[in-house]
Amino acid sequence: MCYWVMAVVVTVLGATIMASTIGVMLYWVIKHRIESSNKKSMRKNSMASKSMDYSDSVLSDDNNEFKIYAL
Repeated sequence: MCYWVMAVVVTVLGATIMASTIGVMLYWVIKHRIESSNKKSMRKNSMASKSMDYSDSVLSDDNNEFKIYAL
């Protein structure tokens, strides 16, 4: 009987840890996408308001497009 209780406790504890980890990771992904879309819209508005040279816009896009995150 004791083994069943231990199995249930370990399962509940593991599921709680896994759900909280996935929840935190989902929060950071959504936050990053919102910030990225805000930066793109700000960039688009600034490009519409003032004329930029093509080479300047290409250089500014290259700096922010390819970010790699590792845990």
